[in-house]
Amino acid sequence: MMDHLRWAPDEASQMLGTGYLRFYSEAGVHGLAKIVGLTELHVLAVSSVTPGTGQFRRFLALCKADCQAVYVWEVWNEELAKTLGRHGFVACDGEHKGEKLTGMVWNRTK
Repeated sequence: MMDHLRWAPDEASQMLGTGYLRFYSEAGVHGLAKIVGLTELHVLAVSSVTPGTGQFRRFLALCKADCQAVYVWEVWNEELAKTLGRHGFVACDGEHKGEKLTGMVWNRTK
């Protein structure tokens, strides 16, 4: 699963015990994410190497092909929210270690 991603430890995530790792996608996108169970990708931070060239769109397509659900947490950028909405993501809430999370999710079953 997620063969298009390379993973590396993230020092801050390790110190905080979040379980997030740095990722680098063959689509030209990198950031922080973790796999929950075997079928969910949780993305905390994401950035394209060359914005405006379709890298993020390709990244989403690859993730959606591999996962049952893709979560993008703490979406503060309005343009990102619009882009995720165009790709079938909807608003969601969650919790991690007692902290409330807000974000957007794409779910294969919905």
